[in-house]
Amino acid sequence: MNVRNLADRSAVDPRSLSLFDGFPYLLTRVAPAFYHVILLPAEHDADILLSLGHRQTQANRLPACVVLKADLCAYIVDPGKAKPSRDVPQGGILVTGKLAPCENFPETPELAERRRRLEAFLQARASSGCAFGDVRKGGRPATPEDLIRLTGPQVNGVPTGLVRCPSCHGWKGECLDPNPSLPGLVVEVHCRCENDNCCARCGELLYDWRLGANHYDPRDGQVWHAPGFCAFRHQCNSGTRSERTAPHVH
Repeated sequence: MNVRNLADRSAVDPRSLSLFDGFPYLLTRVAPAFYHVILLPAEHDADILLSLGHRQTQANRLPACVVLKADLCAYIVDPGKAKPSRDVPQGGILVTGKLAPCENFPETPELAERRRRLEAFLQARASSGCAFGDVRKGGRPATPEDLIRLTGPQVNGVPTGLVRCPSCHGWKGECLDPNPSLPGLVVEVHCRCENDNCCARCGELLYDWRLGANHYDPRDGQVWHAPGFCAFRHQCNSGTRSERTAPHVH
């Protein structure tokens, strides 16, 4: 996971960005400048809080950060690995109650009060509009070598560079995005087998496709991006899979 993307504030002064001070909590990056907050029990020590963060991230497979104080946090770099930092994530769009935590925390008076404060904080920051995810689908500009290697479709019309997965028979690899509004953009494509984003509570997949990644749809010949907030459609213990119609980026 690229922890630098969790809080990219290179163009602004971080001191000017708002910070919720109801520590401790877990901040999960679901899309650029879009974060999900899970309040953690304040009575636990740092080791237990980090363990909760690791468990959540191991399941969700989304970049996350355990925020302990206004000047102390730990970025979950890889499963089981954390990077301490004084650079606490600030700003962006915050939501809560959309990703199930890895366990039920006792609703103590202290936790209930922090939850009330968080709801007030989010309400004060609420604004109209919509979130788009990564409109460039994590792509990169094609090099001259890429253009030689990937320009043009295969005989079957599938973009050059994509191959069939032997397990799910979907397409994976990298190709030039066929969207004419994104010319010369190399994008990575994943099949269903590469979807590893699971609910930390029930263990089911959060979405039909890998979050924060792209998949190819042979029906329209396009590469689609599934932003992390598609996970918010998931419901635990409903008996049936939730209807996942969250927006994609084309």
